[in-house]
Amino acid sequence: MKKQISIFAKTLTYSVILFVSATAFKPQEDVKPKSGKIEVPAKGKLSLWEGKHDSFSATITNPNEKVSVELYTVKGSSKKWITPSLLAKKSIKVSVATNGSVLIENYNSSKVILDVKIN
Repeated sequence: MKKQISIFAKTLTYSVILFVSATAFKPQEDVKPKSGKIEVPAKGKLSLWEGKHDSFSATITNPNEKVSVELYTVKGSSKKWITPSLLAKKSIKVSVATNGSVLIENYNSSKVILDVKIN
């Protein structure tokens, strides 16, 4: 009888471990773009890194001579302005929350091309 209880306890323990590991470690979507150039339309918006993912940091560089853009971190329905804005000829490092995103708003009459890189 004790041997049957011992086997049952071990089986139950292994089953619980398998169940917890299968449900706790859900696969994350691949965060894209990891690096490259992005285009923000004139008087438009662009959202980056939407979807399920872990938190990470990224660098966004504005190589434009005169044009600045506004950046916001977004998590759920909460939008937070990143200050200072991404000024012309500057870079900014942003922290993206788990399952969060970055919103870029361009209030200028010309498109803006930015460089992005996940650190």
